[in-house]
Amino acid sequence: MPSTALTAIIVVSVLASVLTVYRLWRAELFLKYRLFCLYFVCRTPYLAAPLFVSLNSSTYLYLWLAFQPLMWGFRVAVVVELYRLILGRYRGLYTLGRWTMYVSTIAAIALSILSLLPKFTPSMPQVSRLLGYFYAVDRGVDFSLVVFIFLILIFLSLYPVPVSRNAVVHISLFTVYFLSSTMALLLKSITGTVLSDQINLILSGATAVCTTGWLFLLTPKGERLPVRNPVIGPEHEQRVLRHLETLNATLLRAARS
Repeated sequence: MPSTALTAIIVVSVLASVLTVYRLWRAELFLKYRLFCLYFVCRTPYLAAPLFVSLNSSTYLYLWLAFQPLMWGFRVAVVVELYRLILGRYRGLYTLGRWTMYVSTIAAIALSILSLLPKFTPSMPQVSRLLGYFYAVDRGVDFSLVVFIFLILIFLSLYPVPVSRNAVVHISLFTVYFLSSTMALLLKSITGTVLSDQINLILSGATAVCTTGWLFLLTPKGERLPVRNPVIGPEHEQRVLRHLETLNATLLRAARS
């Protein structure tokens, strides 16, 4: 069993995950955030596993190996969904951004694996080699998604695209969520197993904070409250949006040709 502090954090994360999905369903927001909700549904058994299985057991290792590919796919999917919520009306920009994210994620995974290959030796156990590959892919996925989310934030700061308060909350929490996961994997690769328990505790705490944030901050009212850049004046805003419409139309024509 994990420590008392870790147990409490895991319980908070599991309850907040279940309640978030239930709250979005009751608020009729489930379909709008369907991939996000499915991600929470699928990751809840994984989050709860340490309450029943020792973290140092082979059972937990096999469970982790089985769940990770599913979690990678869902992480990419929820960011694509987030991007669609922000730029759904600009199909050309959305399509370009989506494929850019796919390519950059594959490139980040490849670079992460290549950086790990020199550390592999012929005498290395097969399990350690397999774990190395999984950690490399995990690091590549999370790092690419962090970069992509930062690019979305930069885009929103430059272009006055009308977005809801929920979308801003969503992208802010995902930034913290993926950044904490990336930092935890980086620290594990540097320190090995020396600080493994402490890193797991901090990562679990960050997950609990983000999940609780989603529970209380994603609201029906937040869908109706637009968030605009207060620095940009009305005339400049209209000019920038026209430029964005033109760029979007150009991309759509290029995609059809």
